Amino acid sequence: MTPKRRGVARLRKHLHPVRVWWNVFQEYSRGQMWTLIYTIRNRFSRRSALGTANVAVSLTSYGDRLETVHLTIESIARGRFRPKQLILWLAQNYYQGSLPPAVQRLRQRGLEVRSCEDVGPHTKYYPYVLSQTTYEYPLVTADDDLFYPSTWL
Repeated sequence: MTPKRRGVARLRKHLHPVRVWWNVFQEYSRGQMWTLIYTIRNRFSRRSALGTANVAVSLTSYGDRLETVHLTIESIARGRFRPKQLILWLAQNYYQGSLPPAVQRLRQRGLEVRSCEDVGPHTKYYPYVLSQTTYEYPLVTADDDLFYPSTWL
């Protein structure tokens, strides 16, 4: 091995921990980046959260998650295909008071906010099933603590 190649090998050996930390930083900053993008979009976008995909998306939120559920809804609303109906169910025993401003802005863009009885993990779909006499669209459930990719629907 030539001295030049030996030097390159030593440099790679010493740079490996830097690469590992750089990958960790990129993963962390990617989540922070989407949080910033969705917050800005929520604040300034006038684009409807609804679209032409023949589905109804239903999700529920409670407690402190109500302050961040708008990020999940914005990730759904930025999708290539957006639902014809987007419903946020709030259990009556967890929620009293006014909605956070970010959720109020989403209501203006088409989000339906409904209250319901708390039925545990079934709250995201069971009230929808009870509220419909005929089902216009198939139901898709979403979690309130994820960012969905644009190809999700």
